[in-house]
Amino acid sequence: MFFGYEDKRDRFMTLAQDHVLRHAYLFFGDEGVGKKTFALMFANFLESGEFAVSEKPLIDSTVFSPNEKGVIGIDEMRIVKKFLFQKPFVSSKRIAVIDRAEELTEEAASALLKIVEEPPLHALLIFIAQNTESFFPPLLSRFTKEYFPRLSDEEVEHIVMEQYKVSEKRAKEIAAESFGRIGRAVNLIEKKRTKKKEEETVEDIIERNIFELRAKDRIRNSKKISWLLNRLSLVKRYNTNPKLQLKSVQYIIDKKYD
Repeated sequence: MFFGYEDKRDRFMTLAQDHVLRHAYLFFGDEGVGKKTFALMFANFLESGEFAVSEKPLIDSTVFSPNEKGVIGIDEMRIVKKFLFQKPFVSSKRIAVIDRAEELTEEAASALLKIVEEPPLHALLIFIAQNTESFFPPLLSRFTKEYFPRLSDEEVEHIVMEQYKVSEKRAKEIAAESFGRIGRAVNLIEKKRTKKKEEETVEDIIERNIFELRAKDRIRNSKKISWLLNRLSLVKRYNTNPKLQLKSVQYIIDKKYD
């Protein structure tokens, strides 16, 4: 099963088959667009020849995520280094996927820089992040960057109709509410959204309100929608205070324009 980005899939398969893969990639784009899933599918392709989510644990690939403190520190980097310097068993590469790579500490980024500068021949590092702005510049300059844009409504509709056999009407509803994020679309279909409303992120709440305002009256609510879109951009770019952002959002939603 594959969710969009067929051009990227074909290109990465060709790079692997021609043995010209770079050793460090940065997959970046909005949350829920499929970056991590793509990385794991590619890892499975290198191990089994199938570009798909593996039903079995991957042997030569590991995902490294922030620790209980919410950061990726020097201890995690020592584990990454040890993992990468081991020889692969079934794949041509030993793959370390660094999820939420924006959470790297400065010490960890410096340690990673040394690994990226002198990697083992069989090592492949894939960093997953929403943006490139918070990275240690010397480390960022050594990535091969791969941007994952949001999908169009038409692409989401096609995927959910093809993969999940939903009706055309339901597919349009899902596409509109998912905002081009296939991860959200899948959650909507499977009804497995684990977050309660009070546990939603600021981004989730802003996007939900944009969708609701568009559905009610796009023209009448255009000022609110425009403001919320600008606010969403700021939230994505900066580490803003969630409580203050929610208060601002709620004020604008409740405010009536003449």
